Amino acid sequence: MAISLIIADDVEDTRAGIRRLLSLDPEIKVIGEAADGRQAVEETINLKPDIVLMDINMPVMDGITATEEINFRFPETSVVIMSVQEENEYLKRAMLAGARDYIVKPFSNDELVDTIKRVYRLDREKKNSLVKKAHQTDPQIISFFGTKGGVGKTTLAVNTAIAIRQKTRSQVVLVDLDLQFGDVAAAMNIKPLQSIADMVQESSEIDRELLESYLLVHKPTGVKVLCAPLKPEHGEIIGPSDIEKILKILKETYQYVIVDTACYFSDPVLTALEMSSTIFMVSTLDILAVKNTKMALNIMENLNMHGAVHIILNCADETTGMKREDLEHALGCEVLCAVPTGNKTALSAINKGIPFVLTHPNSNIGEGVMKIAHSLIQGVEKPARKKRVGLIAGLMGIHS
Repeated sequence: MAISLIIADDVEDTRAGIRRLLSLDPEIKVIGEAADGRQAVEETINLKPDIVLMDINMPVMDGITATEEINFRFPETSVVIMSVQEENEYLKRAMLAGARDYIVKPFSNDELVDTIKRVYRLDREKKNSLVKKAHQTDPQIISFFGTKGGVGKTTLAVNTAIAIRQKTRSQVVLVDLDLQFGDVAAAMNIKPLQSIADMVQESSEIDRELLESYLLVHKPTGVKVLCAPLKPEHGEIIGPSDIEKILKILKETYQYVIVDTACYFSDPVLTALEMSSTIFMVSTLDILAVKNTKMALNIMENLNMHGAVHIILNCADETTGMKREDLEHALGCEVLCAVPTGNKTALSAINKGIPFVLTHPNSNIGEGVMKIAHSLIQGVEKPARKKRVGLIAGLMGIHS
């Protein structure tokens, strides 16, 4: 497959000359051009090239600023800076912005092609190493838990499962453990004809073959799903021993077992949490969510689960009057990841049944989910503990 590339330079003749040089190499394909930095970012959004060849001095948005934005929003795309300046200061600025290499004009055809191919090769090796590392890690059970409806727990669980699948191509299964009002199937536009309750009713001896027959495939991504009961009253059929069997079998087969729990402690939920290597406690910046989250953390600490718990701040909009630091002071631990507010994107995705990491992967909320997925692939470190303070004192920034 050819290396896809965008040329960003405000001089049309320069762009044409570079295009002619690169047309001589069948391994490189120019798929777009940009006359300024802002256009380079927009073309990257639309075309998703492997490499952007970026001039450092351009109108509207300069090459350094455009490189910073591309590096932050589209880490899959590499930037090579072009400039007539050879000074180390320009090179330093380019590298700090996230450029992979720096090439000085005028350059020869061989110099340009060698630079592009070297950057592409090194980035491919880095990506392959990341995928390899994901496959080398022990299978994981990851639970998303929240103590209040509406904090976005299910949305994050669904999109994180898909993001991990996209990044690693590993086997990923998503278990809807909200046994009364599970929403995973609706969020993924899956029409379940059978559920976890049907499986438990069919046989008291759950084995791998039976379990696989009840998993539904999300066709766009390959993520498998074990759906919640179709009627709320059927949730009473499932006990903690059933959950223990199911999760043990799934962990033997799947690299990532993502569990979307109910927003309250029940025996099945506690079983899943106890078996989880990572528990993502989802909260928002409102006092009710923080209060409930703090109470849940106290319970988990008493049950010796606190070493697996990480805080995810969803809808991280500090215009509410609270800040991330307030939440950390009140809870006594650091926030692992803050997912920006993306209400319109998330709501549209839910209504359409198409997770936003598929339709808007480069949105702020999409990038937030990608960070959660990346933390799981790399291995989540034990959460940093802080001195916990009183809830009101913590929200006022008072340290007791």
